[in-house]
Amino acid sequence: MNSEAPIIRQARSGEADLLRDLALRVKLLRGQARGCTEEVRDGECPTETQIRSEYMRVFVLEKGGSVMGFHVLKFQSRHEIELAALFVEPADFGKGSWQLLLNHAKSTAAQLGAERLLFSEADPNTVAQFVNAGATFLGLCESTKKAGQTFASFKLDLSAALLHNQRLQDDYSSATHFRSA
Repeated sequence: MNSEAPIIRQARSGEADLLRDLALRVKLLRGQARGCTEEVRDGECPTETQIRSEYMRVFVLEKGGSVMGFHVLKFQSRHEIELAALFVEPADFGKGSWQLLLNHAKSTAAQLGAERLLFSEADPNTVAQFVNAGATFLGLCESTKKAGQTFASFKLDLSAALLHNQRLQDDYSSATHFRSA
């Protein structure tokens, strides 16, 4: 097992196929085997053009030189950014990568000036994860792009989310300082 610390970096030219394959593995596991054909246009499975787009940001989670996940931020307006995709390699489920990518998406969106992070077509199985991360559940809806598929929608107030993250960091720092004293 490689103990190298994970890094999150911007996707590089030439990685679109790798990211699409990762998303397909996750979709197969979820029973959404139609893959990324329809989603490519909307950024869920980024193309090379979208990786270089000024209207989207694609970030990759890398551990020990291997891509273990990615997220896609899509600009909606001056105040809103959509989390168009967040995928974690199935072998890395339950190891903190999903939370790491979500926290990165929240902080990046805030740094880019957004007040809200939107999730319009999230997997319904992730409702608890998003709510625990501070998102407001807006409801379930049938996809307009994928007949017969239901998705969850959320919004996240970034000022409240960043304050929550800062409190967690402060609590961790206090606990660490207390143990070392």
